[in-house]
Amino acid sequence: MLAEQEDDIELTMCQRLRQNPLFRVCMPFLLLMRIGGAFFMPVHAILKNPHQSLLEHDPQPLSCSLEAPPTTFKQKKIARVRTRMEKFELTSKVYCLFSFFWVLAYTGRYVWSLFYTLPNQLANFNSGRDLAHLLTKIANGVWFVNVLVVHVIFLRACSDKSKFFNLFMKWEKWRYISRNKNCTAFADRFLPRRNVVTAFAVIVLIPQLLSVWLPALYNGPELGTLKGILFDGFDPDNRMVVGITVIGHFFASFVYIVPVFLFALIGLAVEGEYLRLNHDLYLNLGADGVIAPGYIECFRQKHGKLCDFLELADSIFALFCLITIGAGVFEIFSLVFIVCAFGNDDTRGVAMTFAQIFWFMVYIMQPWVVLWTGVRVNDAAHLPLSQLYRIDQAKLPVQETLQLHSFIGRLTGSRLGFTAWRMFTIDATALLSVSVPYWATSHVQFRWYALTD
Repeated sequence: MLAEQEDDIELTMCQRLRQNPLFRVCMPFLLLMRIGGAFFMPVHAILKNPHQSLLEHDPQPLSCSLEAPPTTFKQKKIARVRTRMEKFELTSKVYCLFSFFWVLAYTGRYVWSLFYTLPNQLANFNSGRDLAHLLTKIANGVWFVNVLVVHVIFLRACSDKSKFFNLFMKWEKWRYISRNKNCTAFADRFLPRRNVVTAFAVIVLIPQLLSVWLPALYNGPELGTLKGILFDGFDPDNRMVVGITVIGHFFASFVYIVPVFLFALIGLAVEGEYLRLNHDLYLNLGADGVIAPGYIECFRQKHGKLCDFLELADSIFALFCLITIGAGVFEIFSLVFIVCAFGNDDTRGVAMTFAQIFWFMVYIMQPWVVLWTGVRVNDAAHLPLSQLYRIDQAKLPVQETLQLHSFIGRLTGSRLGFTAWRMFTIDATALLSVSVPYWATSHVQFRWYALTD
């Protein structure tokens, strides 16, 4: 009997996860995360304690403190066969740890080469190109640290049932369900966005893999510069080093490229719900500023639930946003300096030129996607403010006036949107704060090299 109850509860949780609208729509994109070893669902969240679940639905009366405590008997644990989904998630977890091991080995290979070549380079340091070589190593080190930290962030978010698992489950309760009969279903609205984001992720991922795989596996003369940078301090014909480089870069590329698009996907889903709420508020607000009784509180509570979901998503992505913005800006500045230093070097070759152009685009894309997504979500969360100011308060009872002021206070006085580790909210001001220093620094660098040449 107990085993049957466990199976029923497990089946219920599995069905809830599979039927979850957000999880179902994101499943093709989550496949990319799984291939890169950066996503799994915690089995201890899918499998609820059957005794705890039964007590929640059938609570027992509390006994008086003077009475003897009721006798409790330990239930004998009955062995059962693991379900297909449980086995799949356990395998995914092992695969993620396997992926993390190879990323660590790939990082260790770079650290070893850094300690091997850096002392000799510092001893002969006497020109701007030597500074560019040193900056190349520092930028590569920042890239490896970025990948490792992001990998740890997502593995922790996957293993903790209060993070990704709770995010998908709360979507059922907190998403906005429109009363408008003409409103399309969530999946129909969101599928085109998911397809575009997934396509962009694959398009960026392929050249990211080839930028290291080609010089590692191909010995053409046009790839000599790339191969020299990649195997600095190592024998390029050493099979073990080549294997660590190829396999490690495979997992590192997925961890570096795919999560930023997952962030964009979740952000677009939240933005769409805010837009639907604002549209329904617009339809229910008359031209004379009159709204039906009870609608202000209804929209306020639904907006508050979306804000709660946004807070939960921010608890997962906040540190990721800070690292992506910080590392991206540093790598952009570094690459601009390196390109200026080697601008007249004809020995780089066409492959190195194309690789630097691609890396420059990726370095710009990473923080830009984070900032662009944050700005869209922040703007969508504040959209109801313009509608609320149109309400004629002279025609409202006192209770609804207080509800209106509470709604307006939430929109004007609190932080709504994704944050960079709670340091600042990602909005249009943050986008401007990052873009202007980047443009100014790049302009100064180009002007300085133009004058020195």
